Amino acid sequence: MKSYSSNKLSKSRRGGVMLLCMLAAVVISTAVIALVQLHRRSRVKIESRRSVVKATSETDGLYQRVITVIRNDPTYGGTVTPATKSAAGCYAVVKPVAASQTDISIYAYATAKAPLLARQVDPTAL
Repeated sequence: MKSYSSNKLSKSRRGGVMLLCMLAAVVISTAVIALVQLHRRSRVKIESRRSVVKATSETDGLYQRVITVIRNDPTYGGTVTPATKSAAGCYAVVKPVAASQTDISIYAYATAKAPLLARQVDPTAL
């Protein structure tokens, strides 16, 4: 009966075992890199969604504040800022166009060119 643990047989298989170990290391490291990138992408998506939700809620809150200001003074024209410090750059511009029409433009930050929200409301119907 032959013994397979002889030096001659193990020397001839050392290259194959080394190749399999290297291949396994490459596969495992590639899988780890893919998982890290997937995790990073999901975190970026979550942060993006959080910022969109935050901007939307700040805009809605400021819009409600503007509506309250217009209810109290239907002829009001000017700038309205949020009551909280969390929406620090956000502001609204209120322009009365006629007795039955007021334009409301809400901007996300001080140097914004386009409004985040633009509405026309009837102050007499509020």
